[in-house]
Amino acid sequence: MDQRELIELVTKEVLKQISAANNGENSVLVLGNPDLLPQSIKDKYNLLGADRYTCEEDIDTFQKVYITELSLAELADIALGRNSGKTACATLSALLKGKEVWLLDSALGFRKYGAQNARALLQLYEGYARTLLTFGVKMFNGKKAANLYSASAAPDPALPEGVITEAVARRLIDACEGESIKLKKGAVITPSARDVIKEASKKIELI
Repeated sequence: MDQRELIELVTKEVLKQISAANNGENSVLVLGNPDLLPQSIKDKYNLLGADRYTCEEDIDTFQKVYITELSLAELADIALGRNSGKTACATLSALLKGKEVWLLDSALGFRKYGAQNARALLQLYEGYARTLLTFGVKMFNGKKAANLYSASAAPDPALPEGVITEAVARRLIDACEGESIKLKKGAVITPSARDVIKEASKKIELI
């Protein structure tokens, strides 16, 4: 590659980054590996990495925040309102600014352990996860199956349960950015709700 080609390549990349920064309405901040996001999200948004977030004011550049990887320390910091790291700071800043924050289900890595192992510790972590939901963080499914609790563990209390009517199904579809809608085992799904979910090309997953 000669000097001219190198300059053209660098110029093209710089212009691309400037355009992405100015096009905040279609730019989203990805905290973690962007490859874990569903293809539908990759096609819809301009994905920007954590290196594009340096201070609280930067959050105005992004339409949404997607978290694909989350350490236990980061989970605890967000749940406790501590902006001690970039992930926690960006997440809390987004929530305070009214931005949508989406958390990939598989980012909660502690759920791969069975409840029979250190149940009290897992309940602590699950409590942090529930706190994030109360803050307004939304869960979504990635292209990989989530590592959920084993059958012997308690189900996620945030999962919809009871009778799933057509109206409820439509709300779940609007909030779902993955390929499947998770419901708590025992949920009763009305025929019209099943039809609506099927028409939206979503799958039903009972947990």
